[in-house]
Amino acid sequence: MKLCSLRFKNLNSLAGEWRVNFEAPEYAGGLFAITGPTGAGKTTLLDAVCLALFGRTPRLDRVNASGNEIMTRGASECLAEVTFISGGVRYCASWSQKKTFRKGVEKLQPPKCRFSRTSPDEETIADSITGVSKAVEQICHLDFERFTRTVVLPQGGFAAFLQADGTSRARILEELTGAEIYRAISRKVYELTQREKEKLEQLRQAQCEQPAMSAEDRAAAEARLAESEKREAELNAHSEKLAAAHAWYARRRELEAKRAALAAEKEANDRAQSEFAPLAEKLNIAERAATLADFYDALSSLREKQKNTCEEEKSAAAAAASAAGGAADAEAEALKAVSAFEELRAQADANADLWGRVTALDSELAACEKELAQSSQTAAEQKEISEQAERKTECLRQELENALAELPKLDASARAAADALEKARDDERRADLSQLRAVLAEGKPCPLCGSVHHPSPFAAQEEEAELFRLHENAERARTEASAADTALRGAREAMIRLSAELNAQSAVCDAAHTAYDFARTKADAQRGVCERKRAERAELFGAKDPAAEREAFQKEQVRAEKRAARAREAETAAKIVTARAQTEWDQKKQARAVCEAEVSARETAFAERLQKLGFRDESEWHSAALGETERARLTAERDRLEQRARELAALLPQAEAELAAHGTPPEIPCDGLDEQISQCRAALTELLTSRGADAEALQRDDERRARLAELEQQEKTQEKRAAVWRTLCDHIGSAKGDQFSRYVQGLTFRRLVHAANAQLERLSERYRLRPGEDDALRLDVVDLWQGGQSRSCKSLSGGESFIVSLALALALSHGMKEVNVDSLFLDEGFGTLDEDSLETVLECLDRLRESGRLVGVISHVRLLQERIDCRIAVIPDGNGRSRLSGPGCEKKS
Repeated sequence: MKLCSLRFKNLNSLAGEWRVNFEAPEYAGGLFAITGPTGAGKTTLLDAVCLALFGRTPRLDRVNASGNEIMTRGASECLAEVTFISGGVRYCASWSQKKTFRKGVEKLQPPKCRFSRTSPDEETIADSITGVSKAVEQICHLDFERFTRTVVLPQGGFAAFLQADGTSRARILEELTGAEIYRAISRKVYELTQREKEKLEQLRQAQCEQPAMSAEDRAAAEARLAESEKREAELNAHSEKLAAAHAWYARRRELEAKRAALAAEKEANDRAQSEFAPLAEKLNIAERAATLADFYDALSSLREKQKNTCEEEKSAAAAAASAAGGAADAEAEALKAVSAFEELRAQADANADLWGRVTALDSELAACEKELAQSSQTAAEQKEISEQAERKTECLRQELENALAELPKLDASARAAADALEKARDDERRADLSQLRAVLAEGKPCPLCGSVHHPSPFAAQEEEAELFRLHENAERARTEASAADTALRGAREAMIRLSAELNAQSAVCDAAHTAYDFARTKADAQRGVCERKRAERAELFGAKDPAAEREAFQKEQVRAEKRAARAREAETAAKIVTARAQTEWDQKKQARAVCEAEVSARETAFAERLQKLGFRDESEWHSAALGETERARLTAERDRLEQRARELAALLPQAEAELAAHGTPPEIPCDGLDEQISQCRAALTELLTSRGADAEALQRDDERRARLAELEQQEKTQEKRAAVWRTLCDHIGSAKGDQFSRYVQGLTFRRLVHAANAQLERLSERYRLRPGEDDALRLDVVDLWQGGQSRSCKSLSGGESFIVSLALALALSHGMKEVNVDSLFLDEGFGTLDEDSLETVLECLDRLRESGRLVGVISHVRLLQERIDCRIAVIPDGNGRSRLSGPGCEKKS
């Protein structure tokens, strides 16, 4: 990761918008310094870099809508933007925040972030604080903590790591390298070991809770079970004999009851047939009458048809009469509509001349009124112009009068100011002569009077004060005289100007009055013409519109013509309807006559058939006939009784035969049979209950024995599994997770030391690092100039500590992960180093510059500033504000 440029606005003391271009030629050497007095804002550049990438700084954990302590006081917005290259691709990260003011109260808006790729093609990668931080970490392999340990090194950041004890160093190393996962693994191994141990104890406890039966108890239960099976067979055989006897007696009673029931049912059926005999006779007569039902239905239909034709004939006669009346009314209405249309057409011809005259008069009146409106508008405009001219003339006249009244006062003020000026000049000249006293000495002649004696004492200081006052008075008088003279000249010039403007405005006013009089006269004449034409038009046609009257009359004429046409059509239609009604009436009369003949013939034929079937007339036939439902009911009842009589005649002999064939009774008597069956069942139930308890006990014992075998197998398997976890827990497991974490940290620490020694080879020829022999996290320093002697890192001087800390920082950025850091900012407190240590640090920085990195050193130490040619100076301007100066630095307006 190599920084290319930095842009920020209104951060801490650096107000305004600034840009630093790290790709300027001056930074090609790789080493530059950020200088300035303490508190000027040097670290603000590092804050801007962190803010753009992570939305936070080493000094401010969060900058959000709840609080922003980095924005310049009094500013309404701030921003930070950094451009960098990683893996040959150029990226840009930005962060900004604004304030809003509502009702006098300022409020911070949520920050806005953006992370994008700018080359080789443009693409927005993330647009939120969390998203930008994750994207930066994914691309640069640096989170905020590692960034502040490898790119931006705050004061004393690695001195703490160097001087810490083993426990503190493990905590810092875990924080820097992300080794907390090993602590979690150690705790998880410990937890799983305890869990497997608990499972083993549970299996052993389960075996103790489910014991098997003893051999004696199991043998006794099996003997009782065998005896009960033998006794069950005997009871089942006796129970079958009892059941067979019970079934024989039950079948005998069933057959006797069946025979008695059939005999009773036959007697009841014979009685029902005797009672149904009259209804059977009635049914026979009804069945004979039913043979004429279809013929009678046809006759009834013809009678109904005859009735309908009579009604239809009456309706057709009434319709024919109504149609004839409607035709007469339609003919009269048609004559009336045609007459009205002819009258309207004659009236239209008479009104055509009047409408034409009124239309022509309206056109003349419209033109006259248009000219009147124009003349009136012109007169109004001329009147407004005339009134404005009068007002302007009056204003100029008033201004001229005021100027004439003010002129004497200004003249008097000018003369008074001139007199005062002359008096002040006399006083000043006299004061200048009195200054000669300053050069008088006793025994020396006076330049004015030649006397060598000067009896009056001289107070130089008082006369100098008086002279200064007189000079001021003279200067004030000159200023007032000049001002009064200027005011007088201005008043005279204004009076001359106002006189000229008044004369010109008077001429304009007269011209405006003349134009207004002419426009008003023309408008009055045009108004008279319009009034005469309006009177003529009102007398001729009133206020009516000829076009509207013509249109309305034409519409009425069209409506009358349509009414006449519709009336003629209605007359024709009425005549057609009358002819159709008469034809239909004739048809209905003919149909009625035909139907009456058919009904008469059918009635004669129906009477003949009644006589043949034994019915005197139609009324007797109606009395004998039954409804279809009643006939069906009586027929079904007759058929049912006959069918049941035939069935009973066959079933009764069959029941007698079954009873005779049932056989001889069994050896067991019927008396007490039910009690014997109950006793046998009770004994069998008792036996089965007892045997079931023994069988269930044996089954449970079998299940326990199978379960114990299964538990024993599980115990062996679990013992092997628990042994594996115990072994693993003995090596890496612990309740707090320290054991594995410390082991891994020792490996990580050795890798870190190896990487730091690779950096030390380029920074120092004297020192190397190695882990402690008795403590894997203790750090010792090997002095190659002292024969490879090892000593504690706490014995290093300030400059030596800086070199070792820097080597550790570079190791973290290059030796621990796939991170390539080509930019480095050091804020390590160089002011605490002595001259020798500082010289050592400078030599180390020179070597670091040769590695091709861009290294920025923040310091106010003069020696450091003198040794580094490329410098960014942070210069205080007062009032808590500062500015930047140096290569690549510019402020945007």
